[in-house]
Amino acid sequence: MSLKQDRKSRCSIGRFIAALLRPFMSEPPPRPPQLPHLFFHSPDTRRTENVVDWNSHMSQYLDDDDDTNYYTKCFLRHIEYCKCSQGVEHEFLVFYFGHWTSRSSAVGVVCADRTVSIHSDDSSSSGQPSGLVSPSSTDNIAHDIVTIFGSPHDATRYLTKTYGSFKILCRLKFTPSSPPSALQVSVVLSLVNDHSRNYQYIYERQCYWFADTVWKSLKRLFPENAELCTRHSVRCRCGPFHLGPSEESVDVVCEGYKMAWNNTLEQMREARRRRAARQERVGLCSTEVLIY
Repeated sequence: MSLKQDRKSRCSIGRFIAALLRPFMSEPPPRPPQLPHLFFHSPDTRRTENVVDWNSHMSQYLDDDDDTNYYTKCFLRHIEYCKCSQGVEHEFLVFYFGHWTSRSSAVGVVCADRTVSIHSDDSSSSGQPSGLVSPSSTDNIAHDIVTIFGSPHDATRYLTKTYGSFKILCRLKFTPSSPPSALQVSVVLSLVNDHSRNYQYIYERQCYWFADTVWKSLKRLFPENAELCTRHSVRCRCGPFHLGPSEESVDVVCEGYKMAWNNTLEQMREARRRRAARQERVGLCSTEVLIY
């Protein structure tokens, strides 16, 4: 047998074996349907938004096919309370949302935190403050933002690059029976932002206050949850100093939640009315063209 015939024979045998094994080889699952402001298994994808904008965009979203707002169907599985290991020990929250398709295991990851722009005569810098900010200043506008990640791996990689080493202090897990949706979480974040839009580092209204207030508000508003803490006493602290008690703030957020959620539902209804009106105008224009 020539070398050419031998090579051809081996290729034929390889194709035959591959054909036999193909039914037993599992193909990678297709990428789940995506949303513009919440990503699922979409590697190397990231977006940062102000918490108010995030809430507004999701409130007005409607699916092109069935007018469904799928942000109301992406439910929160758990939250991680995180603390940086260096500097001022910045604190932030990481949310894990399930995909609206029940058979999908995809998870959408969102980080929420509060930073500040420190204004001075010489320069201004954004991000985590390196020193104490005057509590009497009204110029230190807080930046309450969400960073939306394409995968848990991307989230860990980005957060480590941004904050350096950090620890997960606590986890808050929600039962499948009545967890908050992504849209409901965005309402709570907006309420916390509305409650205090200035960053006051020494006493309160800083990153510690923000993370603690959001955490406790969601825990109270959606009580079917389990708090798993290994380092609870370390929360809301910068070194030996305890900062940002937020019980009164939690009261304000929880008391305002029902009205804010009703307003959000009204925004959804208004979005449907606007789409229906546009579709009706398009239909009338098409009819007029056909008649003409």
